[in-house]
Amino acid sequence: MTEEQRGLPTLPALDPLEEKILEFVARATQNKDRLSVKDMMGHSELGSPTTLHGRISSMCEKGWIVLNDTEDARRKQIELTPASLRHFDKLAEAFAKAALPHPQLSASRPVRAALPERRHSGPAKRLSPSAIFRPTGTRTC
Repeated sequence: MTEEQRGLPTLPALDPLEEKILEFVARATQNKDRLSVKDMMGHSELGSPTTLHGRISSMCEKGWIVLNDTEDARRKQIELTPASLRHFDKLAEAFAKAALPHPQLSASRPVRAALPERRHSGPAKRLSPSAIFRPTGTRTC
């Protein structure tokens, strides 16, 4: 199913590093932290400063993030765009919907009752490690 079919805003795809950066920016936004490009450069797990600059520029062009001016003209603050915020909202709705109980299963009908009955032939036999790894038809001394 495509993003459009799920009702998610259609934004260009991100590569794995851009997804990691987006998660980082979203987490900072959720915590109401201000995040500048310089702050991002301090996180070496996201890549080198050159790599981060390239990915941040790419994500701006794709419409996932925007760089806003701050009081200091040399610093830019990274923020999610309205389209990326809608994407996260729709994603949260999809997760919430997936977490709802299945209509076939209700509180009055436990999960076990909905599963087919299994027959057991008795208690499970314990096998020793040598019995498990021994080729069939061979004997141990």
